[in-house]
Amino acid sequence: MQHLSLSRVWRVSDRRDDSRFRPVINRRLKKVSRFVTDHAFLGGDKYTMGLLNEERMADSVNSEGYCYREAADVSELYALLRLRYLVYRRGPLAGFVAENPSELDLDCHDCRSRHFGVFFGTTPVGYMRVIQETETHWAEMIREVASSSPLLFAKVNIAPKAPFPSIPYFPNNNVEVEEILASARSAKEPPCEAGRFALLPEHRLPKLGYRLVEASMAIFTYVLGFRVCLISCAPRHVRLYSSFCFHQVGTQAETIRINFWSIDRVLMSFNEKALPFHLRHRLRMLAERYQRTGEIGYGFGAASNPISGAARP
Repeated sequence: MQHLSLSRVWRVSDRRDDSRFRPVINRRLKKVSRFVTDHAFLGGDKYTMGLLNEERMADSVNSEGYCYREAADVSELYALLRLRYLVYRRGPLAGFVAENPSELDLDCHDCRSRHFGVFFGTTPVGYMRVIQETETHWAEMIREVASSSPLLFAKVNIAPKAPFPSIPYFPNNNVEVEEILASARSAKEPPCEAGRFALLPEHRLPKLGYRLVEASMAIFTYVLGFRVCLISCAPRHVRLYSSFCFHQVGTQAETIRINFWSIDRVLMSFNEKALPFHLRHRLRMLAERYQRTGEIGYGFGAASNPISGAARP
């Protein structure tokens, strides 16, 4: 990388009264400005700079682009819950979702969740929820959707055994998890858990998966105000979440067995205080955009050859 010397700029600028040197001064100042913007203010991340270019294209997301936003009404909520069911039942996490004739995935944490969708144009192609410790404005709509099935209606009204669904699956980490939650509550920073990430197979792109993680983090951290978060993920995704300052809770993955299924999962936690400056700035920028437009969009379409399993839960 070419290093720019500020002293060279100032030495020439000392002769600013001579018009012959004005073009040289302007060129060097522009180079310094680009260097500071690209490498100091935004952390020097080529990936980040690429995202800025995508955002310029996505300020008015067209029908061919992706966007991430909260469900708009009960009909979108129904479509997202059905998508969640189908993705889980057909994937490696089928044990977490019991088969039912309504083809809906609902549990006791949905009344305390904010429900977000990934849309390709206007078509829902993915889902994620953010769980909090109290009921949200979606609670009555969740009960309305569940009312078609007595079994599902009973499930959404059961009191949770733990504040977040991942906790019972990691009994060896209960002490550490309780310390994380207690610290957050004492600092008046309510915790959350992000989960049930589901994406249709034809849209499982590494680039999209990465952007969805940062979009959800921007919203739950700087829009919803949750500065502490838990997630559980597959061991192969630890590196992805670590790049966003998630830290593994415990020293090893847990093998979770449920409904004759078994799968390895890793529990991870996030604290906003651990974010470096450039990543904090990036997430704040996305949060401001979400507050302005109601969505976080990306100016690229679906790939013709998606990588199978790249963005599985």
